[in-house]
Amino acid sequence: MAGVGRGPAARGRPSPAPLPLQVARDAPVDVQLGAVLIEDAPQELRTRLWLALLADPCLTGPVSSAAAAEADAAAAAAALTRGVMRAVAGGGSGGEGEAARRPPAPSLDPAPSLDAWEMVQDGVPPPWSASRLGAGVEGGGGAPPPLDAPLPLDAALPLDARALAGRPLRDRAMAAALAVTWPPPAEYPETCEYAAALAAPPDPGDDARDAVARDLCRTFPEHPQFGFAQGRAALSRVLVALAVADADVGYCQGMAFVAGVALMYLPEEPSFRLLRRLLRAPEVGGCGLRSLYEPGLPGLRALLAAHDALLADVCPSASSALAAAGVPAALYAAQWFLTAFACPFPPAVAARVVDAVAQEGCALPLLRASVAAAAACEAALADARPGDFEGAVGVMKLVPAAWGSGEARAVLSGGLSGSSVDPAAAAAALAAATAAEAIAPSPAPSPAPPADPGSPRSDGGGDEDLAGLAALALDGAEWCSGVVVAAG
Repeated sequence: MAGVGRGPAARGRPSPAPLPLQVARDAPVDVQLGAVLIEDAPQELRTRLWLALLADPCLTGPVSSAAAAEADAAAAAAALTRGVMRAVAGGGSGGEGEAARRPPAPSLDPAPSLDAWEMVQDGVPPPWSASRLGAGVEGGGGAPPPLDAPLPLDAALPLDARALAGRPLRDRAMAAALAVTWPPPAEYPETCEYAAALAAPPDPGDDARDAVARDLCRTFPEHPQFGFAQGRAALSRVLVALAVADADVGYCQGMAFVAGVALMYLPEEPSFRLLRRLLRAPEVGGCGLRSLYEPGLPGLRALLAAHDALLADVCPSASSALAAAGVPAALYAAQWFLTAFACPFPPAVAARVVDAVAQEGCALPLLRASVAAAAACEAALADARPGDFEGAVGVMKLVPAAWGSGEARAVLSGGLSGSSVDPAAAAAALAAATAAEAIAPSPAPSPAPPADPGSPRSDGGGDEDLAGLAALALDGAEWCSGVVVAAG
């Protein structure tokens, strides 16, 4: 994507700097592909991946402990891993050690496009190398190659399904991403679910529109895309359509951040479909996040309980320090779960989490990422005064938000790849917490006042305490360039 003012200087004067929104759209991003991290990739890759996942729900699958071990071994050996995308200067097929992995230096030159990237497999570009983007789509034919043989380098996209049968899921996801029609259309048919939801007349008893309007100004207020009326209007339309499409859930605080992240990479209608898929039950091709926002917050309660149990296993010292200070997970992790890590982390972190959730088709990446982030605060918690509630809360809210991009990348990789948080243990912890939540009796009502309509729900019979803690976690901070600041 060409930047504004990047052409030759006129009359010897320097070209103007790119507009902030263009800079944001040109910035390289980290993309999570299964257990593998693709560093500093063009944003187009994430858009393609999300569109491919929307088109084919069968591309989803869990990250296994075996996949995590494979990723660890590949990283330790500093070898080219099958399915890893690397920057290639000039579009070549090799790299120059660490120089090939180094992020590009800031400049006014056009950001790297997919033409400067390609997939490498044992040093050989497979058929979905980026140089083949835009290649003609031709039908397949002939017998599929043996599974242990390199895929033909002259294969056209999309690949014959037989050629990818038995290949790792991430290979098939990458092939599907690079076969996506480009650019994605911004228009959508009038008969689609999104258009129907927007056309539905307002329900006089539904306050979702008012709640959405209240949250617009505090959703990514520093991001250039939502600093303009056009961006905020798009966000409002997607959220209102989401509330109309699922009236039983409606709108819940936290959804705006997830929708904002989706709109950073997708047009409105695919963003709506992505959110619908994230919320839909896994049994019907979704990711099961709906229970996070349902009345009573059952999904949030289960994730918080699983977080506590798993953190005690992964990092007993951090778990003990938080327990001694009386800090419940709801005070710091609720905002992570409800916003898919968009608060208080920068959008790039949330987008990687959405990558993983959409590919795994469940909430497990949220749990693994939360435990990895909490465990990374171990040293700061040890430095705090034992039993100091305010000090421990400050650590959990401010330390992760102050991480640089490199540290956040490493912490998130440990959780999403499964190298620091075992996927099997996470799955067992969440299953146990979900089962316990399903059979737990409803607690007695609390005298705490209900939260406002835009805050996490308090209409679940004795869940006002949890709703109040979650609302406090969300309302106590606003996103500002990836750093938590006090809300006014």
